[in-house]
Amino acid sequence: MAVAGGGGRRFRGSEVLVHVYDLTPMNQYVWDFGVGAFHSGVEVQGTEYTYGGHQSSSSGVFTHSPKAAPSAAYRTSISMGEVPLNLNPEPYHED
Repeated sequence: MAVAGGGGRRFRGSEVLVHVYDLTPMNQYVWDFGVGAFHSGVEVQGTEYTYGGHQSSSSGVFTHSPKAAPSAAYRTSISMGEVPLNLNPEPYHED
């Protein structure tokens, strides 16, 4: 449980995940050596934010469903911990 603000108010934090994707099938042969061509995205509260080219006419940061980056194969996720952010907070209680 993460502390949000002062006064003893508490609510559940949001887990932050980094999703790692393979950009080439060659990664299956070189992953064990710590090299490869990868893409990543950051998931917070069920939305993944990523950067790069996509189907749109523009480029830059865009969102998509978690573990479903376009033109890349999902490999693994790494937890970065929690942040005291909750767009839909549960009711808090005083300690």
